[in-house]
Amino acid sequence: MLLDNFQYNFLDGKFPVSKEVFERRVYEAINPQSTSYIESVVGYGYVNLYVDPLSIKEAERIEALIDSLTIIPEDEFLWNIVSESAMEYFNDKMTAEDAARIIQSRASIYISEQSG
Repeated sequence: MLLDNFQYNFLDGKFPVSKEVFERRVYEAINPQSTSYIESVVGYGYVNLYVDPLSIKEAERIEALIDSLTIIPEDEFLWNIVSESAMEYFNDKMTAEDAARIIQSRASIYISEQSG
C-alpha cells in the first residue's frame, strides 16, 4: 500500500503519503485541460460530480498546510492515561464526560511536567 504505483492508481480522491505521488497528483489537478470526475454512491444510487481544476493558489495553500504538519512522537505514558479512562468508560464505571475530564486533567498535568 505504500508503493508509489499503488498510491497513484488506487487512491483517487485521497491524499497519498508518497511525496512524489502527491506532487504528481497536484500537477495533474492544476492542469487546465483536466476536469476531474468523481462518482459517489449515495443511498441506492450514484451521484456524479465534476470538479474544476485546482488553482495554483489553492495547490500552494494545500502544500503549505501539509508542510506545516508535524509528527507527534508516540508517548506510552500518555497512551496509558487515555487507555485507562477509556476502559473505565467502556466497562460502564464512568460516563464519557467523566472519562474525558479525567483524561484532560491527567494529560495536561503530564504534558506540563514534561515541558517544564
